[in-house]
Amino acid sequence: MADRKGKYAEKAMDVFRHDGLRLSLDEIAGKIGVTKKTLYNHFESKEELLGFCIHSFVTEMKGAMHIMVSDDLNAIEALRRGTTEMGTFFRSFSPVFMYDLKKLYPEIANTEHSTGFGFFLENVKQNIIKGKKENIYKKDTDVELISQYFVFSMVSFFLNHVLNEGEISAHTYFNTVVDYHLNAISTDHGRELLKEIKSNK
Repeated sequence: MADRKGKYAEKAMDVFRHDGLRLSLDEIAGKIGVTKKTLYNHFESKEELLGFCIHSFVTEMKGAMHIMVSDDLNAIEALRRGTTEMGTFFRSFSPVFMYDLKKLYPEIANTEHSTGFGFFLENVKQNIIKGKKENIYKKDTDVELISQYFVFSMVSFFLNHVLNEGEISAHTYFNTVVDYHLNAISTDHGRELLKEIKSNK
């Protein structure tokens, strides 16, 4: 039963991502190939379905971002991979989804955004600490300030400009911003590592 609920939610999330949130439960059921009654057997309302979808998405995103503190990678490669993963998640949403979520369901948007945002911030903090220990980030890097600046600027700019206007591709945006950040906080050795990583891609 739980597996079936998760599968329905996953299919519904694909619909939400591309079509936004103004569809009725009937329309959602039709698009994922089930009856409205089937959805009601698992979710009491469209709001419950959406909340379940967003929670599952944030949980998946958290799992992917753990790579930022992986012992198997140096801090620079770990941050680049983690940011790429986060970018992949963000790019899966259409502008209409983000607009509808903030406009129609602010409580869901604010709760899950805060949870995911806080987790992203904590992983960036730990990545900076890791990089300082590895002597590839500058010792005088202010962990609290720089992690907050990086996360707030990356997410806010993406949501307000890249996603809505589309003049900069999301892929280019995330790669450019993370490399700009890494060049600023890395030691000479760290910048050499960054060059090697980029040349091997």
